[in-house]
Amino acid sequence: MTSLLNGRYLSRLLVAFILYTALIMIFFALGNMGEDFSKWFGQALLISAASFVVIVFVMNFATFMSPAGRLYSKAREQMRNGSYYAAAELFDQAVRHSPARTEYYYGRAEARARLGDLHGALADYATTIDATPIYLPLGPSVAYDAYIARASLYGQMLGDYHSAAREAGEAIAMYPRRAAAYLARADAYVKTNNLPAALVDLDTAASLAPNDAIVYNNRGYVHYLRGDLTAAGRELLTAVNLNPNLWQPHYHLAQVFAAQGDRARVLSSLRRAIELNRQPAAQARLDAAFANLRGDAEFGQLTAPGSG
Repeated sequence: MTSLLNGRYLSRLLVAFILYTALIMIFFALGNMGEDFSKWFGQALLISAASFVVIVFVMNFATFMSPAGRLYSKAREQMRNGSYYAAAELFDQAVRHSPARTEYYYGRAEARARLGDLHGALADYATTIDATPIYLPLGPSVAYDAYIARASLYGQMLGDYHSAAREAGEAIAMYPRRAAAYLARADAYVKTNNLPAALVDLDTAASLAPNDAIVYNNRGYVHYLRGDLTAAGRELLTAVNLNPNLWQPHYHLAQVFAAQGDRARVLSSLRRAIELNRQPAAQARLDAAFANLRGDAEFGQLTAPGSG
């Protein structure tokens, strides 16, 4: 069904509820002229809310059962299965059926990005953003997500970190009380070696999402890059405590321990990171942080291709 976190949908929903409630109040006021306001106001508000919920449910069900809604659901299933070409085709059909639905463009952008069609993805993200009306502070909207996705695309796939920071900044302007965009901009700042600005954004993200392990992982890594190993270790251990199954803080702890010359803890942290995900094995073989362990037999066995 239509996501209740869609900003465009929420905007329209709130306006519709206000107008609908006002209409109900007018009818009750006309039918209860001369009566005490307090006697009928609560009843009118309850009837308005209950009936509006029913109407919204019916409208959502109708959207879900529409041709475009069914195509969108199938496309999402294909995305989950990794069938990105099929998903892009289905999203494309959904767009043709309902060109006003911004989430369909967003979905197609995701599929196109996965397929390497970066210009097509950027165009669909732009349509998602441009077609979304004034935002209300009711949670993340599809346009907010599009800004963050576009920041990721610029940074990770195009290497344009200045554009990535700009896109994340647009998302922050929309919802300054949400952490995701600060994380995205901090990542762009790290890539351009603007570590003080990255720390400012990560501090803000930590204040908004104090239990998010990714925030502490990223902040710990920035401290490591700045050479503050004590602060780095503290932040990374916090990340591990919040989410012990996240491989990145274990890997960054191994980097910190390598800088401190603690071989045993390097291997212990690196082993845990590789148990959680094979990616850090290949990463560690090329990482200058572990240069002193290149000839170490245990390190070589741990990071060997196909091991683990």
